[in-house]
Amino acid sequence: MKTLIIIVSILFILSGILPSFAQETNPGFTNAVTLSNISSDSASPDMITSSDGIFALWIENKSGKSDVFFSKSTDGGNTFATPIDLSESSVGQSNYAAFAEKDKNVYVVWQTSLSGTASVFLTKSSDGGASFGKPVMISDKSKLAAFPQIAISDAHVYSAWLEKSDNNSTNVVFTKSDDQANSFGAPLFLTQNLGNSGIPKLLATGN
Repeated sequence: MKTLIIIVSILFILSGILPSFAQETNPGFTNAVTLSNISSDSASPDMITSSDGIFALWIENKSGKSDVFFSKSTDGGNTFATPIDLSESSVGQSNYAAFAEKDKNVYVVWQTSLSGTASVFLTKSSDGGASFGKPVMISDKSKLAAFPQIAISDAHVYSAWLEKSDNNSTNVVFTKSDDQANSFGAPLFLTQNLGNSGIPKLLATGN
């Protein structure tokens, strides 16, 4: 009888303690917000967040061409601004976009291919993504360049991509800017293989 009383007492005590350790119910996700044009085929979405907002980047394919689009939310993702066509290609394919943001400066790079050529372009926003400057080519226009990457640290902007050489090998090429992408140094080869190098990745911190 004593044993039964003890067990009942323990169960009664635990019934008051266990609820305090129970996990809160997950409120779930909010309704989805459509960012891209529903009449186009959208692909390769990417997103970064900062104290200045939520930034989204993607590719839209329509009528035989593709472009890089950007949009920003300043209310925690509840709404997004009207998308901006960064590449504005009349023909050709703009793909493999990447971007980085710091202190209201947004940098975007991508690859544009047309009639057997492929080049790396960069555009910059100095107002937190509200507007962007005219894209500039940062790769060698006489070479095939693809799969660009970008990283930033303070006023330094770094980019790398794959470049096809005359012997059909592919190597990693790197360039940097020390003035917030207003100008870039001559591209440097990080690899000089007779074979093929893989798609690079970049990380920047300090110098």
